[in-house]
Formats: sequence, structure tokens, C-alpha cells
Amino acid sequence: MRLDELALAVPGARILGEPGVVISGLAYHSAAAGPGALFVCIPGFSHDGHGFAWEAVRRGAVAVVVERVLDLPPAVSQLVVADARAALARLSACYYRYPARRLRVVGVTGTNGKTTITHMVDSIFRAAGLKTGLVGTVGHRVGDLEFPAERTTPESADLQELLAAMVRAGCTHTVLELSSQALALRRADACDVDLAVCSNVTHDHLEFHKDFHQYRLAKARLFWELTEQNGKAGPRWAVLNAHDPSTPFFASRTQVPVLRYGFDPQADVWVRPLQPDRLGQPCHLIWRPRRDHGPAPGAAGVEVGLVLRVPGRANLANALAAAAVALCEGIDPQAVAAGLEAFEGVPGRWEVICDGDPLTVVVDYAHNPDGLAATLETAHLLGFSPIVLVFSCEGVRGREKRPLMGRIAAQAADYVVATCDHRYDEAPEGILGDIEVGLRAGGMGPGQYALVPDREEAIHHGVARGRPGGLVLVTGRGHEQWIIVRGKKMPLDDRQVARAALDRHWPGWAPRRARAAARATPGLP
Repeated sequence: MRLDELALAVPGARILGEPGVVISGLAYHSAAAGPGALFVCIPGFSHDGHGFAWEAVRRGAVAVVVERVLDLPPAVSQLVVADARAALARLSACYYRYPARRLRVVGVTGTNGKTTITHMVDSIFRAAGLKTGLVGTVGHRVGDLEFPAERTTPESADLQELLAAMVRAGCTHTVLELSSQALALRRADACDVDLAVCSNVTHDHLEFHKDFHQYRLAKARLFWELTEQNGKAGPRWAVLNAHDPSTPFFASRTQVPVLRYGFDPQADVWVRPLQPDRLGQPCHLIWRPRRDHGPAPGAAGVEVGLVLRVPGRANLANALAAAAVALCEGIDPQAVAAGLEAFEGVPGRWEVICDGDPLTVVVDYAHNPDGLAATLETAHLLGFSPIVLVFSCEGVRGREKRPLMGRIAAQAADYVVATCDHRYDEAPEGILGDIEVGLRAGGMGPGQYALVPDREEAIHHGVARGRPGGLVLVTGRGHEQWIIVRGKKMPLDDRQVARAALDRHWPGWAPRRARAAARATPGLP
């Protein structure tokens, strides 16, 4: 593709040099630039891409995208733009022939629940016979091919490449997990989202966004961009949590119909939960479209019974969000129920390592106050006692969360082992000291908790303190298989460590048993 053809995708861009130079690839890291590449100079947080333009040219780049004109060889064309990050998204979409315009795109944001919702939506779509793609924290998928994920939402060039691969593979729908950082950094620009979902918004990532208002504004970008149709067929919807205080804020920033999900009949999609057990959560999903929310995307009244395999009120809310998306897409409610019943969970989200023989050990991603509280609520709902909690906080960032999470832990667990997440360059004493303030404020005294800086040792300590019939809950890292200590990325998988701890402290333990077959849905009371 020619540079001047690409430049048309970026309003206000101007070309210095040869406009007809042929571009054979896009790069935003100089090491990835090859012959014929267009190198995009992105100003980063620690390094400015403009400083690597010469290196990209030495590797074969024939043009660069800059926010300021650089002193480069005359043979190298320069595309001058106001915002290189935003330009990268638009250039990538153009280079890959706007793949999102040939897909139905669901974008999911929120503080907690994004990963689970995306996988639930995908499970429903697949149950309905659709060929899908998925982009998210635990991995990306194109049809049946899976790829590892370095971050929740890839950089825009990589994201557009994934979407193009989905189109080539014959996918018709894709579900994108969109972090607030990705939205703020314009990675999701030009993704032409058709249905936008927000699970909830609580205080998190403020070290990046600076304050709660900026954090919420970043997520709002997903909703105000829903007004741009770009010629795509099919309706657009905003799917919002009826119980989240930020829902009116998001609803006021979109011009498409809003569908609200929740736990009472005031919502458009709501649920009546029945008594759960450790094998599943039976419930009735109820869909009653309301005229004041625009054209009804489904039948004029639906109620289906189903059994979720994943426990907890938070997962009921996640299932509601996924069901709302599917119903907006006109998917049959029975396929919605089938897809939700087939969903077995996401790696590292309430992942059961040992299923009650002789004790239960669970690994969960909960890494902020809201997530930790929800996970502990699930443990109590399922009747576990005693509850031993191993939880962590990061170094450097999010210090305000540490005492709050300590208090939550103290009030909901019987014994707490506090440890460290990514420490970066902060000493563990500072992290654990902040947590201890919350533990004491929550009513715990000596002998009721332990401060263990080494994460592996902390998990062993927690498993050793477990009791038959009780629960050991390890939170903070979930599916992740590494941890950063003193700037070094080191391998560490909580699930593997938990299994090793069980081998040491509970010889003969039985791994997670196959779950019993789901109850016969028609027989639900």
C-alpha cells in the first residue's frame, strides 16, 4: 500500500518527501522495522520513539510517522501527525483493510469481570453456531487457534492484525477485552465496536489515570464512539450494569440504545438466583424488553432456567452482561442458556486446584478491593469454614488500596497471609506494613495473620494452615506465570506453587474432581 493511501486515514496528516513510497509493513518498535516498513514514532512513558527513528531507517524503514519533523535522509518520507498513537490505530486499520467493519464487534470494559464476561459471550456465540474470535487477558483466539497475550488489549497495530486474521479465518463475531489504559492510549480506535459493555467502575489504576474522573473518562470513550456507524450493518447497543453508580455517566455519553442488566425487575435483563452449591449456581434468567430503550432486540418476554458452573454473585452479574449482549444480537434464549451452562470458567478466576479432598484450594485473580471482597463473598456463600486467605498488593503503585484490602481480608477470612505481588523496586516492608494497618483496623491481632514477603513461601504457609473441609484462597496473580522483583521478571505460577504446597503439607490430596453433570435445566424449581 502506498504512503499517500495510508495518509488518507489520518485527518490533518501531511507528507514530507515521496508520497508514493510503497509500505510493506507497520512497526512501532525499531527492532521490528524491516525493509519497506512504516515506523511510527510513539512518545512513551520512559522512551520517545522519535529517538529510535534512525535505528528503524537503518533496518530498512522507508517512511516514518512523526509528531515533529526529524533530520533524516531525504529518501525517507515523513508523515507528520498531531498524535502518533491515534495515527497508529487509524493507519493500522487502513493497512489491514478495516477488518472490524466485516465483523460484529463486542467491546467489554470495567474494573472487574471483563475477562469472564468476554469468555461467557464467546461461549454463547459458539453455542449459537457462530465462528468467533476473542482478545483478552488470558490469551487471544482466532477461530480455534489460540495465541498467548502479553497484555489485556494489544497495541493497535497488533489488534488490527488479529482482527484481519479473524476475517480471513471466516469469523463473523469477535469479543474484545478493553482495559482503561488501552482506551486512553487509543489502542481500540478504529475497532468499530457494535456493542459496548461496562461491568463496573471502582477505584483502580489511579497511578496511571491520576484520578477517578480520568479513569472513568477513559472508559467512556468506548461509549461515545458508538455514535459512529461507518456504514456497518446491524444495530449498536450499550450494555450497562444497572447497579453501578457510573451507569448514568456512560448512558449520557452515548446516542445508541442502552440495555441495563441487574438483580431486580427494574433492569431490562435480570436474574432470580436459587440456592447455590459447590457444583453450580442455579438461576432463572429473565428478559423483558422495555419500550423506552429503543427497539426490542428479542422476543417480548423470556424466562429460562440454567445452572452456572462458576459460583458467586459476581459471576451471576457477568452472566447477565453476556446474556444481554447475546439477546441484543438476536440469539435464541435457549442458545444463551446452553452457552452459559457450557462455560467452565477462565484460568485463574476461581480456579479450583483441590476440590475438597481433604480441603479446597482455589486460585483467583482478585487484585483490588472490589474483586477481593467479591471473591470472599463467594467463599462465604458456598459455606466454607475456616477460610485461609493468601493475598497480595503491588509495590510502588496503588498504595491507597493496601490498607483497604487488609481490612476487607481481616473482616472476611479466619486467617490471613499477606504477601507481595509485583514488588518492582519497593521494599516488601513498606507493602506489608501498609497491609498490616488494614488488618489491625479490621480487628485482627497477633496470631491471626502472617506477613510473608516471599510469595512462594506465603502460599506454602497458607496451604499448611488449611483445615479439612475448609478453604485456602490464593489471590492476586490468577493465571499469570511471572512476577517482577527488583525490575526482574521471574517465573512464578500460583497454581503450580499451590500444587507443590499440597504435595508437601497434604500428601495424598486429590486434584479437582470432574464436576458432576449440570442439573437437568427443565427441572429447576
